[in-house]
Amino acid sequence: MTTPSPVARAARLLYFEICWSSVLGGVITFNAAYLLRLGGTNLDVSLLAALPALAAVLLSVPAGHFLQSRAHPRRWTLICLAAYWTGLLVWACVPWVHLGGLPPSALAVLIFTVASLPSQIFGVGIYPLLAEMLPDHHRIHVFAVRAIISACVISVVTFVAGQLLFKRAMETSSKSGFGREFVGAFIPGVASMTVSFFITLGLLQHLDLSYVYPFQGLSVIIITATAAIWMKEKITVQLMFGALLISAGVVLVSFS
Repeated sequence: MTTPSPVARAARLLYFEICWSSVLGGVITFNAAYLLRLGGTNLDVSLLAALPALAAVLLSVPAGHFLQSRAHPRRWTLICLAAYWTGLLVWACVPWVHLGGLPPSALAVLIFTVASLPSQIFGVGIYPLLAEMLPDHHRIHVFAVRAIISACVISVVTFVAGQLLFKRAMETSSKSGFGREFVGAFIPGVASMTVSFFITLGLLQHLDLSYVYPFQGLSVIIITATAAIWMKEKITVQLMFGALLISAGVVLVSFS
Protein backbone atom coordinates (compact mmCIF):
# COMPACT_ATOMS: atom_id res chain seq x y z
CA MET A 1 0.00 0.00 0.00
CA THR A 2 1.48 3.35 -1.05
CA THR A 3 1.73 6.01 1.65
CA PRO A 4 0.52 9.42 0.46
CA SER A 5 3.20 12.07 0.27
CA PRO A 6 3.08 15.04 2.66
CA VAL A 7 2.00 17.25 -0.25
CA ALA A 8 -0.85 14.88 -1.14
CA ARG A 9 -2.01 14.77 2.48
CA ALA A 10 -1.87 18.55 2.69
CA ALA A 11 -3.87 18.88 -0.52
CA ARG A 12 -6.57 16.52 0.77
CA LEU A 13 -6.79 18.48 4.01
CA LEU A 14 -7.17 21.72 2.07
CA TYR A 15 -9.85 20.16 -0.16
CA PHE A 16 -11.80 19.03 2.90
CA GLU A 17 -11.44 22.45 4.50
CA ILE A 18 -12.76 24.34 1.48
CA CYS A 19 -15.60 21.83 1.03
CA TRP A 20 -16.88 22.25 4.56
CA SER A 21 -16.20 26.00 4.58
CA SER A 22 -18.23 26.33 1.36
CA VAL A 23 -21.15 24.49 2.95
CA LEU A 24 -21.06 26.86 5.90
CA GLY A 25 -20.59 29.84 3.62
CA GLY A 26 -23.62 28.90 1.56
CA VAL A 27 -25.72 28.43 4.69
CA ILE A 28 -24.54 31.72 6.24
CA THR A 29 -25.84 33.52 3.16
CA PHE A 30 -29.31 32.98 4.61
CA ASN A 31 -28.50 34.00 8.18
CA ALA A 32 -30.83 37.01 7.95
CA ALA A 33 -33.77 34.79 6.94
CA TYR A 34 -32.81 32.38 9.74
CA LEU A 35 -32.78 35.23 12.25
CA LEU A 36 -36.17 36.52 11.11
CA ARG A 37 -37.67 33.07 11.55
CA LEU A 38 -36.36 33.17 15.13
CA GLY A 39 -38.39 36.32 15.67
CA GLY A 40 -35.56 38.77 15.07
CA THR A 41 -36.08 42.44 14.40
CA ASN A 42 -34.42 44.73 11.85
CA LEU A 43 -32.00 45.75 14.59
CA ASP A 44 -31.03 42.12 15.16
CA VAL A 45 -30.37 41.62 11.45
CA SER A 46 -28.27 44.79 11.34
CA LEU A 47 -26.23 43.69 14.36
CA LEU A 48 -25.72 40.24 12.83
CA ALA A 49 -24.11 41.86 9.79
CA ALA A 50 -22.28 44.69 11.55
CA LEU A 51 -20.70 43.05 14.59
CA PRO A 52 -18.63 40.40 12.73
CA ALA A 53 -17.53 43.08 10.24
CA LEU A 54 -16.49 45.34 13.13
CA ALA A 55 -14.60 42.45 14.69
CA ALA A 56 -12.72 41.90 11.41
CA VAL A 57 -11.64 45.55 11.36
CA LEU A 58 -10.55 45.62 14.99
CA LEU A 59 -8.94 42.19 15.25
CA SER A 60 -7.10 41.65 11.95
CA VAL A 61 -3.86 43.37 13.00
CA PRO A 62 -3.87 41.99 16.60
CA ALA A 63 -4.56 38.53 15.15
CA GLY A 64 -1.43 38.83 12.98
CA HIS A 65 0.67 39.86 15.98
CA PHE A 66 -0.80 37.00 18.00
CA LEU A 67 0.12 34.39 15.41
CA GLN A 68 3.57 35.88 14.90
CA SER A 69 4.30 35.57 18.62
CA ARG A 70 3.24 31.91 18.81
CA ALA A 71 5.76 29.09 18.58
CA HIS A 72 3.32 27.02 16.50
CA PRO A 73 1.14 29.42 14.45
CA ARG A 74 -0.04 26.58 12.21
CA ARG A 75 -1.56 24.80 15.20
CA TRP A 76 -3.30 27.95 16.39
CA THR A 77 -4.69 28.58 12.91
CA LEU A 78 -6.27 25.13 12.78
CA ILE A 79 -7.57 25.44 16.36
CA CYS A 80 -9.29 28.70 15.45
CA LEU A 81 -10.83 27.09 12.37
CA ALA A 82 -12.22 24.25 14.50
CA ALA A 83 -13.54 26.77 17.05
CA TYR A 84 -15.27 28.73 14.28
CA TRP A 85 -16.90 25.61 12.84
CA THR A 86 -18.04 24.53 16.32
CA GLY A 87 -19.50 27.96 17.00
CA LEU A 88 -21.54 27.82 13.80
CA LEU A 89 -22.89 24.40 14.72
CA VAL A 90 -23.95 25.78 18.10
CA TRP A 91 -25.51 28.74 16.29
CA ALA A 92 -27.59 26.34 14.18
CA CYS A 93 -28.94 24.74 17.37
CA VAL A 94 -30.33 28.02 18.78
CA PRO A 95 -34.01 27.05 18.14
CA TRP A 96 -33.59 24.23 20.66
CA VAL A 97 -31.70 26.27 23.28
CA HIS A 98 -33.50 28.30 25.95
CA LEU A 99 -31.56 30.63 28.25
CA GLY A 100 -33.94 32.30 30.67
CA GLY A 101 -35.57 35.38 29.20
CA LEU A 102 -33.03 35.85 26.40
CA PRO A 103 -34.86 35.85 23.04
CA PRO A 104 -33.62 33.27 20.49
CA SER A 105 -32.78 36.01 18.00
CA ALA A 106 -30.57 37.85 20.51
CA LEU A 107 -28.89 34.56 21.44
CA ALA A 108 -28.25 33.84 17.75
CA VAL A 109 -26.62 37.26 17.27
CA LEU A 110 -24.45 36.73 20.35
CA ILE A 111 -23.30 33.23 19.35
CA PHE A 112 -22.61 34.22 15.74
CA THR A 113 -20.55 37.22 16.84
CA VAL A 114 -18.51 35.17 19.32
CA ALA A 115 -18.01 32.41 16.73
CA SER A 116 -16.68 34.96 14.24
CA LEU A 117 -13.83 36.01 16.57
CA PRO A 118 -11.60 32.95 15.99
CA SER A 119 -12.36 33.17 12.27
CA GLN A 120 -10.41 36.45 12.21
CA ILE A 121 -7.28 34.65 13.40
CA PHE A 122 -7.85 31.87 10.87
CA GLY A 123 -8.37 34.41 8.07
CA VAL A 124 -4.99 35.96 8.84
CA GLY A 125 -3.14 32.68 9.30
CA ILE A 126 -4.52 30.67 6.37
CA TYR A 127 -2.31 32.22 3.70
CA PRO A 128 1.03 31.62 5.48
CA LEU A 129 -0.30 28.14 6.27
CA LEU A 130 -0.97 27.44 2.59
CA ALA A 131 2.49 28.65 1.65
CA GLU A 132 4.00 26.39 4.30
CA MET A 133 2.00 23.30 3.33
CA LEU A 134 2.43 23.46 -0.44
CA PRO A 135 5.55 23.83 -2.60
CA ASP A 136 5.47 26.56 -5.24
CA HIS A 137 4.88 24.22 -8.19
CA HIS A 138 1.81 22.62 -6.53
CA ARG A 139 0.01 25.76 -5.39
CA ILE A 140 -1.68 26.75 -8.65
CA HIS A 141 -3.18 23.27 -9.14
CA VAL A 142 -4.38 22.95 -5.53
CA PHE A 143 -5.83 26.47 -5.50
CA ALA A 144 -7.66 25.79 -8.77
CA VAL A 145 -9.16 22.57 -7.43
CA ARG A 146 -10.17 24.36 -4.21
CA ALA A 147 -11.96 27.01 -6.27
CA ILE A 148 -13.82 24.35 -8.27
CA ILE A 149 -14.84 22.45 -5.13
CA SER A 150 -16.04 25.66 -3.51
CA ALA A 151 -18.15 26.60 -6.54
CA CYS A 152 -19.67 23.11 -6.80
CA VAL A 153 -20.56 22.94 -3.11
CA ILE A 154 -22.05 26.45 -3.03
CA SER A 155 -24.07 25.61 -6.15
CA VAL A 156 -25.56 22.54 -4.45
CA VAL A 157 -26.16 24.30 -1.12
CA THR A 158 -27.93 27.26 -2.72
CA PHE A 159 -30.01 24.89 -4.90
CA VAL A 160 -31.11 22.91 -1.85
CA ALA A 161 -31.82 26.09 0.12
CA GLY A 162 -33.90 27.43 -2.76
CA GLN A 163 -36.01 24.26 -2.91
CA LEU A 164 -36.64 24.34 0.84
CA LEU A 165 -37.55 28.03 0.77
CA PHE A 166 -39.95 27.48 -2.14
CA LYS A 167 -41.62 24.66 -0.24
CA ARG A 168 -42.00 26.88 2.83
CA ALA A 169 -43.41 29.71 0.70
CA MET A 170 -46.00 27.44 -0.94
CA GLU A 171 -47.08 26.03 2.42
CA THR A 172 -47.47 29.56 3.75
CA SER A 173 -49.51 30.69 0.73
CA SER A 174 -51.98 27.84 1.21
CA LYS A 175 -52.52 28.77 4.88
CA SER A 176 -52.34 32.55 5.06
CA GLY A 177 -52.14 33.79 1.48
CA PHE A 178 -49.39 35.75 -0.21
CA GLY A 179 -48.46 37.93 2.72
CA ARG A 180 -45.24 38.95 4.43
CA GLU A 181 -44.30 35.44 5.49
CA PHE A 182 -44.72 34.18 1.92
CA VAL A 183 -42.53 36.96 0.54
CA GLY A 184 -39.94 36.32 3.28
CA ALA A 185 -39.49 32.76 2.01
CA PHE A 186 -40.16 33.21 -1.72
CA ILE A 187 -37.74 36.09 -2.43
CA PRO A 188 -34.74 34.41 -0.73
CA GLY A 189 -35.68 31.22 -2.60
CA VAL A 190 -35.55 33.01 -5.95
CA ALA A 191 -32.22 34.61 -5.01
CA SER A 192 -30.81 31.26 -3.92
CA MET A 193 -31.84 29.47 -7.12
CA THR A 194 -30.44 32.36 -9.17
CA VAL A 195 -27.07 32.09 -7.46
CA SER A 196 -27.03 28.33 -8.03
CA PHE A 197 -27.96 28.78 -11.70
CA PHE A 198 -25.18 31.23 -12.50
CA ILE A 199 -22.54 29.30 -10.55
CA THR A 200 -23.51 26.17 -12.48
CA LEU A 201 -23.18 28.09 -15.76
CA GLY A 202 -19.68 29.17 -14.72
CA LEU A 203 -18.74 25.59 -13.89
CA LEU A 204 -20.04 24.31 -17.23
CA GLN A 205 -17.92 26.91 -18.96
CA HIS A 206 -14.74 25.33 -17.60
CA LEU A 207 -15.64 21.71 -16.79
CA ASP A 208 -17.25 18.76 -18.54
CA LEU A 209 -20.87 18.07 -17.71
CA SER A 210 -19.87 14.60 -16.50
CA TYR A 211 -17.85 16.22 -13.71
CA VAL A 212 -20.45 18.81 -12.71
CA TYR A 213 -23.53 16.58 -12.77
CA PRO A 214 -22.50 14.26 -9.87
CA PHE A 215 -22.49 17.23 -7.52
CA GLN A 216 -26.00 18.19 -8.63
CA GLY A 217 -27.10 14.58 -8.15
CA LEU A 218 -26.06 14.75 -4.49
CA SER A 219 -28.83 17.30 -3.93
CA VAL A 220 -31.34 14.42 -3.90
CA ILE A 221 -30.08 12.96 -0.64
CA ILE A 222 -29.42 16.40 0.88
CA ILE A 223 -32.94 17.64 0.15
CA THR A 224 -34.42 14.42 1.55
CA ALA A 225 -32.44 14.74 4.78
CA THR A 226 -33.08 18.45 5.27
CA ALA A 227 -36.79 18.05 4.51
CA ALA A 228 -36.98 15.54 7.34
CA ILE A 229 -35.09 17.80 9.76
CA TRP A 230 -36.36 21.26 8.84
CA MET A 231 -39.78 20.63 7.28
CA LYS A 232 -40.64 17.76 9.66
CA GLU A 233 -41.58 15.55 6.72
CA LYS A 234 -41.95 11.86 7.39
CA ILE A 235 -39.08 9.97 5.76
CA THR A 236 -39.38 6.19 5.54
CA VAL A 237 -36.46 3.80 5.37
CA GLN A 238 -37.41 2.93 1.78
CA LEU A 239 -37.40 6.59 0.74
CA MET A 240 -34.03 7.28 2.33
CA PHE A 241 -32.55 4.12 0.82
CA GLY A 242 -33.93 5.07 -2.59
CA ALA A 243 -32.44 8.56 -2.35
CA LEU A 244 -29.07 7.05 -1.47
CA LEU A 245 -29.28 4.70 -4.45
CA ILE A 246 -30.18 7.56 -6.80
CA SER A 247 -27.25 9.67 -5.59
CA ALA A 248 -24.85 6.73 -5.79
CA GLY A 249 -26.13 5.83 -9.25
CA VAL A 250 -25.63 9.37 -10.55
CA VAL A 251 -22.03 9.38 -9.32
CA LEU A 252 -21.27 5.93 -10.74
CA VAL A 253 -22.79 6.67 -14.15
CA SER A 254 -21.05 10.03 -14.39
CA PHE A 255 -17.63 8.58 -13.65
CA SER A 256 -18.04 5.42 -15.71
